[in-house]
Amino acid sequence: MKKEKPTSWLLYKPPLRLSYGTHHSKAMLLVYSSGVRVVVHTANLIYVDWNNKTQGLWMQDFPVKEQNDIGKTSPFEDDLVEYLKALEWSGCNVTLPQIGDVKINAAYFRRFDYSSASVRLVASVPGYHKGAELKKWGHMKLRTILQEECFGNEFQGSPLVYQFSSLGSLDEKWMMELASSMCSGSTWDNQPLGPGSVQIIWPTVEDVRCSIEPCNASYKNLCTLQWPGACMVSSHFFKSQQSCLGCTSEKWFSTHDPFL
Repeated sequence: MKKEKPTSWLLYKPPLRLSYGTHHSKAMLLVYSSGVRVVVHTANLIYVDWNNKTQGLWMQDFPVKEQNDIGKTSPFEDDLVEYLKALEWSGCNVTLPQIGDVKINAAYFRRFDYSSASVRLVASVPGYHKGAELKKWGHMKLRTILQEECFGNEFQGSPLVYQFSSLGSLDEKWMMELASSMCSGSTWDNQPLGPGSVQIIWPTVEDVRCSIEPCNASYKNLCTLQWPGACMVSSHFFKSQQSCLGCTSEKWFSTHDPFL
């Protein structure tokens, strides 16, 4: 990558506090003279992910702060800057069209007004966290956000549907922690939402066989172990399902073509 990258690119590898784990965020911060565009996406920056696979993408534009708003902050701004600080990147000096010479670092992104943000940002930082850091990242951050929200009574006991492309070795304790975070919040009459059944979306043999990359993608990562519904599952997945009471594997299904 270092040899092939354009000369205008800067590569930075965030430090890891553990011998394993990684920063795996997929996002873009596009700076314009009028503001910044924040893009969060599910695709890796490789051709096949953007051209051969269904992905998700969220984005929103934020203007430069008015002079009398400098110093004011918002939850989205704090979440974004805290994550950029966690990367421990010292920044770089660049020349931007219509702006001039600036130093781009975590603090630079405080000059934009995020008060209109339609979402909250939940980032993940590898490592062991405690104290005030415990609720800054991952599912514990999600838990603190959902605890501030109220939902209709119809959401009590709603199923928790998980879909992902990678799976590690998970134990019962962590699966219960995740479920507790995912069902946080209360109804309008102050009743807890309560846990629902866990449903994990996992490819069937037929899904993999008929996919655009049948030989290169899922087969090499899945064993021949069968699960109800003819799902192909890895040993990690099988152990995770065993450790999660009421956890079931489900087939992805859509009633319409997402490309039409």
